[in-house]
Amino acid sequence: MAKGKTRDLNSHKAKSSEKSNFHLRFLFHGTGAHSVSEEYVKAFSQKIKSENTSRAECSLITGNETARPGLNTPGYVVILPYLSPEKSFNPNEFFSLPLPDDSRQTKFYKLTFMGKNQEDHAGLVIPADALHYLELIQDKDSYPDPEFAKKVLTKLGFESGELNIHQESPFLENRAKTLSLLDKLRLNLAWNTTLPVKEAREPSIRKLFFIKENPIFRLAFFLTALAIFIILPILSADAGLSGDD
Repeated sequence: MAKGKTRDLNSHKAKSSEKSNFHLRFLFHGTGAHSVSEEYVKAFSQKIKSENTSRAECSLITGNETARPGLNTPGYVVILPYLSPEKSFNPNEFFSLPLPDDSRQTKFYKLTFMGKNQEDHAGLVIPADALHYLELIQDKDSYPDPEFAKKVLTKLGFESGELNIHQESPFLENRAKTLSLLDKLRLNLAWNTTLPVKEAREPSIRKLFFIKENPIFRLAFFLTALAIFIILPILSADAGLSGDD
């Protein structure tokens, strides 16, 4: 009996001593009204503890990047929009988040900063390959918008998860928190018209782990539905009542 308890304790210690090894790339907005400076990013990276530096990368998106991570990039990307230059936060808590070491899973995570007096829902954690897709369908020089990313990834079949950061919110209070109705309409239209063509012209998209079908099928289905919507009223307009009615 004692041996059984000892074995259980040892197995529990072994499990508790296991550490996550996922890689995190922090994205910072480097242009526009809601940008942060290189000094801000440098100060942020200096806070990362030595045991986490090999698993961390900090990128300031300014629109002048000549090289971006390609396909099969391991780990996750942390999107942090609308940061306040006057506020800071500790990056080390991110490395203890319950994220799978294998990032090749169709799931993204919404961040919630849980301060003493309030909670702030902002930021997003996505697989690195998902960022590759977003960059290909958007302007490669633009900062990925979290709301746009959530809509697109949901359309791709991604599930949504929640992650909590137990720190005060580092974000601006006055910021857009949802996509406008016009932006949603534009995305829905582009999803079935221009984006399938753009995806078909980019061979690397077919190699992404979450792409399961040819994007041209979306365009074909949309055009078929549109043709039916137009043709049926025209045909019904010429149809008269039969003698049996």
